Amino acid sequence: MSSAQFSNYFQPDYDPENVKSASKGKNSICVLAVGSNEPKQNEGVGGKVTRVVLENYMRRPSLKDDALMKLTEFAHNAICIEQTPNFHVSSSLAVLMTQGDHFRWLCAGDVHIFHFVNGQLMNSNKGLSPELGGSESKDCPPESLAETAFGQGENSFLLCSGSLLRYLKIGEIENALSLSDTAEDWLQSLKDLYEDRCEGESLSIMTVFVPSPKKRPPKAGLIAVIAVILVIALFFAFGAVRRRNERPDPSQMYSQQGPGHPPAQPTEPPEPTEPMSPTFGSGQPNVKPTKPPQPTPPPAPEAPQDDALVGT
Repeated sequence: MSSAQFSNYFQPDYDPENVKSASKGKNSICVLAVGSNEPKQNEGVGGKVTRVVLENYMRRPSLKDDALMKLTEFAHNAICIEQTPNFHVSSSLAVLMTQGDHFRWLCAGDVHIFHFVNGQLMNSNKGLSPELGGSESKDCPPESLAETAFGQGENSFLLCSGSLLRYLKIGEIENALSLSDTAEDWLQSLKDLYEDRCEGESLSIMTVFVPSPKKRPPKAGLIAVIAVILVIALFFAFGAVRRRNERPDPSQMYSQQGPGHPPAQPTEPPEPTEPMSPTFGSGQPNVKPTKPPQPTPPPAPEAPQDDALVGT
């Protein structure tokens, strides 16, 4: 949640005491209070009410009905302390409280709260309850909105004193919101429009931006997706183990062939031979007989030499 605030009631161009916001974790609160019938030398009832409401909510954040009643009681007591016989002070009050994806508000007096979703007005207070601390406030409690979930998309809120609506229309507020990217941009646009049309009347205003919540898959769907991922992972893991077990171990191949020998290369199957006769003359099956050895001829006799021819 991001917010921007402005007030020119007592301290122009200064951090206003009567318009405050605070956040802690999933809990946040925005408070705008405007005092009435205050003495000129002690104009601070709005700031005191804002501080009391903000501190008590942040101490025990809750959107329950009894918690809102306690906040109203604290604000009423802070106003009564400031009252005197000559100055019966009172205060208007606008409070926006959030917890997680839900919010509530309460309003009293001449203040307004608007809720926009994706730039369009969704809801607002009726502005019918009297100021706190006044004689009518005892019989008419502040107007409150029941606990409500944020709309789908960008949620925006506007808290303002009644003077803003005397010079700006709702359509102009929506148009300024559609042209703004941040709470500060929206606040500045509304402030410029107001000052162009009004002089001398006080203004308190706060703009709030709540980003779109991240869409989360349903729990059952998330569990199903995780289960499918696990099944696929196990399938591939078992397949890898099976392929590794089927692959021959190189160390065993080396041990069969002796050390230092690489694995034997696969050989092609031998060519088929012609079938042989079951038996031959030798009487042994499947044995082809051989030819008997041939006798070698004796060497030819040498021709006799004639002695008579010797010496002639």
